[in-house]
Amino acid sequence: ERYDLLKGAIQRLKQQPATKVYLDAGNAGWQSPDALFQPLQRAGIAEADGFSLNVSNFQTTAVSTEFGKKLSEKIGNKPFVIDTSRNGN
Repeated sequence: ERYDLLKGAIQRLKQQPATKVYLDAGNAGWQSPDALFQPLQRAGIAEADGFSLNVSNFQTTAVSTEFGKKLSEKIGNKPFVIDTSRNGN
């Protein structure tokens, strides 16, 4: 049910003009890119504009960037954003 809710939210938000939708994909210390592939697919990453990393976490920008590149390759080269507000970079 949670995946259906996420898919519905993506579809609803994408109907709004000038709206970008990024799914939260956790952080580099949480799951591997391989482990995140299926949950992101089920959540509707194909319809989203990309994914976000490090939201409310403390991984460095360098670690997050490397992780993001690996994850992006797994899910169709989707772009990603990194929350750097807590990591000191």
